[in-house]
Amino acid sequence: MSPLQILSGKSIRKLEEWSEFAPHGRDDEWQAGCSTYELAKRWLRASWKYPNGLPPEIEEVLNLQPATRNLVAMRAYAELVTEVDESGGRTRQHDLVVLGEAGGKRILLDIEGIGDERFNKSIAKKLKKKKDDPESTFPQRVNRLAKAIFGLEAESVSELRFKLLFNVAATLVRARMENAQVAVFMVHEFRRPDSKKKTLEANAQDLEEFVKLLQERNRMAGTKGELQADRGLVGPFSIKGTPGKDQNPIPNNIPLFIGKSTCELK
Repeated sequence: MSPLQILSGKSIRKLEEWSEFAPHGRDDEWQAGCSTYELAKRWLRASWKYPNGLPPEIEEVLNLQPATRNLVAMRAYAELVTEVDESGGRTRQHDLVVLGEAGGKRILLDIEGIGDERFNKSIAKKLKKKKDDPESTFPQRVNRLAKAIFGLEAESVSELRFKLLFNVAATLVRARMENAQVAVFMVHEFRRPDSKKKTLEANAQDLEEFVKLLQERNRMAGTKGELQADRGLVGPFSIKGTPGKDQNPIPNNIPLFIGKSTCELK
């Protein structure tokens, strides 16, 4: 029996409780084959079947790096909400935040479930959409995130997917809030036999391009690992972070890893 306890206000032990206690968006996302449903099913099974509380494909990827090797999951929060912007604004609803220990350190694992849906729009397309809205704060918000993660203006990272930028920033903010010593943003991909191959390939390329720029802008020596189409874990990365006067700081002192793990559905 695993020590992992999954929570969302109340303890979650079965799929029906996950659906009831952890709001997950549209009803059509809560069915076999959809990433939201499959993620819940996979992690619930791991919570009682495996001693470390991790699905085997997640454990395999975490074991690629010394900092996350032999991680034991202790608590997890489904659909946890984190404020990312400096003063309110948009929040990140994490699919699953897992807190555990590895090598005597407190690890935060931010799980992003995905199937054959895309990582949403590029930064350039979202900026274009908001261009004619004088009341929009999006340009300032995305610029803050781009500077914090890459040390660059938004225009320099405009081809990246905004969702990846926003969610990685949220991983670090939540890690700071939970006093974690290491942060991991992990894409947990679920592939069906009929999954759209082009979408899977496009998502893999989007993540690869994000990680590649992180590697180019990294401030920490000793970064290891590679990202393949179906699995991998790269890091640690040290980002620039936000200025000390920032009201909701994105920290620059928590080592960051970016990973991907794939679950093949039958």
